[in-house]
Amino acid sequence: MNFYNVTVEYTDSASHHKVRQSFKSPTEYALSQPVRVYRGSDGRTGITEKVEEDVFHPLTMMILGALLILLALFQNQGKEPYAMGALSASLLFAGGALIWNYIKLRGLHMETIEGTITDVYTRQISRGTKILRGDRFTYYPIVRYEIDGKESLRRCLINSSGEKTFRRGDPMKLYYEPSTGAVREKGARPAVLAGGIILIVIGILAGLSILSVIL
Repeated sequence: MNFYNVTVEYTDSASHHKVRQSFKSPTEYALSQPVRVYRGSDGRTGITEKVEEDVFHPLTMMILGALLILLALFQNQGKEPYAMGALSASLLFAGGALIWNYIKLRGLHMETIEGTITDVYTRQISRGTKILRGDRFTYYPIVRYEIDGKESLRRCLINSSGEKTFRRGDPMKLYYEPSTGAVREKGARPAVLAGGIILIVIGILAGLSILSVIL
């Protein structure tokens, strides 16, 4: 597997000083392409593309967590109408977030790139114990793709615990954002939109059920 020496300049969040650091990356980045510097649980720093790939924003997850805590609290207190209200709000909020994710990605007008899996990066995440048998691994596909005649290599953030999920030589789609030059692993998926609509409908029904409890 090929690695590229990538030099990044960024402002350290602790010292607020500009830092110039070199990284070994399986992804080849263009000059002046924005990247995100992160620090892993082992204290090591790494880089990845500066794009949001998660369906739910971290702030959205925090709000959903707070609503679910309220749901459990009201249930324990026997306040059924309030519990149903918290459930309805959770479903409506989650559904709205899914629909917004779909609309946002559709608005980027991304182009589909046909890539090929050239290798699979294996990361061991735990070792076998007396309780859990066998070591556990996570598998990341490494994809070769081409944009405007330039070939690049990317270790994807998409991963799987199944060893046979990604196979060398298999095609894999990526998504190119012409306005920023970013390459994404996830496009606007109809399944996300459908999931959002279903949650909205269930949330409305849960909200209407409060009336049956009150009346």
